[in-house]
Amino acid sequence: MVEKRVIVTGASGLLGRAIYRYLNDEQLQNKYPVKEGDKFKWNCLGLCFSRAKADLKPLDLNDFTKVDQLIDEFKVYVLRIRVSFFKSS
Repeated sequence: MVEKRVIVTGASGLLGRAIYRYLNDEQLQNKYPVKEGDKFKWNCLGLCFSRAKADLKPLDLNDFTKVDQLIDEFKVYVLRIRVSFFKSS
């Protein structure tokens, strides 16, 4: 089994939290398998801007220097970029 490193941005939000939880839970992966997913073991890092918890790393994605440093340090295989839409007043 090959280890793949993944960064999930927005891991404190609804979709990001679900993806982060799935990648860190073998029972969920066995219950809801994805095609060829059994070939990989996921080493997942969850990022958040707010609502940081013990297992999430707070990071402002607007700080490009810190983002580049994190990607270099974590040796990431996949980076999931989350785009949020909001209504401005």
